[in-house]
Amino acid sequence: MASLNWARNIASQPTRILAPSSEDELVAMVADSAPSRIRLVGGDHSWSDIAATDAVRITLDGMHRILSVDGERVTVEAGVRIHALSAALHARGLALSNLGSIGEQSIAGAISTATHGSGRGHGVLSTQVIGLRLLTMDGRILALSAQAHPALFDAARVGLGCLGIITAVTLQCVPAFRLTERMVPLSVDAAAACIPELVAAGEYVKLWWLPGTDRVLVFTASRTDAPAAPRPVKEWLDAVVINPLIFTLVLRLGGRFPWLISTLSSMVAAIYFRPDVRTDHSHRILHIPMPPRHLESEYAIPVERAGEALLRLRALIAANKLGVNFVQELRFVAADDLPLSPANGRDSCYVGAYTAAPKDAGRYFAAFEALMAELGGRPHWGKLFERAPAQLAAAYPDWSSFCALRTELDPDGRLVNPFISRVLGL
Repeated sequence: MASLNWARNIASQPTRILAPSSEDELVAMVADSAPSRIRLVGGDHSWSDIAATDAVRITLDGMHRILSVDGERVTVEAGVRIHALSAALHARGLALSNLGSIGEQSIAGAISTATHGSGRGHGVLSTQVIGLRLLTMDGRILALSAQAHPALFDAARVGLGCLGIITAVTLQCVPAFRLTERMVPLSVDAAAACIPELVAAGEYVKLWWLPGTDRVLVFTASRTDAPAAPRPVKEWLDAVVINPLIFTLVLRLGGRFPWLISTLSSMVAAIYFRPDVRTDHSHRILHIPMPPRHLESEYAIPVERAGEALLRLRALIAANKLGVNFVQELRFVAADDLPLSPANGRDSCYVGAYTAAPKDAGRYFAAFEALMAELGGRPHWGKLFERAPAQLAAAYPDWSSFCALRTELDPDGRLVNPFISRVLGL
């Protein structure tokens, strides 16, 4: 039976699907399945084929417990979904300092692909990890941290699932906090011209642009002592009616009739790209409702080139007459020192190219990748990209060290799938 990812653009035919409910069960299953290749899957929310396998597939959905709370340090099993983790932390008066937009990923899958939120002072989610447990292919469980096996710890925090199997993660949390988020529409030119000022205007900042329109919606969120003011009716409508029904219908119309995209996008922008303010608990502001199914590519570029990227993306879509019918997104991430993090060594702007119009998707992503290469971009591991191993090696200073670690930890290639083979050039 075929396994499909969330976007349904990747299908695989695993020989077996295993579902351990504890670390001990996982260790036994990995040993019993030898010498077969194995591949871990978290929330199956990657657009790339990073989790696809035609061998043994292991899902960690049964490993979702909170194992310990020590002040603001929380240890959880690797399969916990981020939305459930956020709720559990909130109940304990804690929070993660930053989150990605989608809460459906598992914590291990999110950090292994360098999933990120948006805020110039915040790194990818992996930078909140202060310890993890890694099952190696020789059956050992290694407890990794900045003090224990530090080089492997840094590599495994964005390990692409090819160094070992993460069984548990220790996170540095913060006291629960609230945010006031402001939404302000700007023209594309105005937004591109003042990105440095926009990024400095709040702790969390992101930009949405709808191709075919001149509207950019700027989201700025800052901490507040004001009480949370949930909007349950609007949230219900977004989750149950607008995203799964109305937006899906709009996207399907645009996908089938590309000449309608500009009109439909203008309608959506006129309705939703408007000034607004809301205050709520941090995880409720930073997460968004699940969007309709679509395809994504995303690249991290030097933050100084963000304005140029927005203008050139607009020109690229217009010049190639591409039917792009989904929000394009700019998010901002602090530099880190993790070997395979796209933000390694530089503050970064992640440029997200998204579309639900399959007719032009191939042409769009090819042109987008060429533009990102010119701007010094590095791809998001969980999204669609076609970079060759030599190009990736040139973009990451510690590439060869990571590859050497992989060879040392998995000499028989049990954790290698087509994605790992293609990306690492094995």
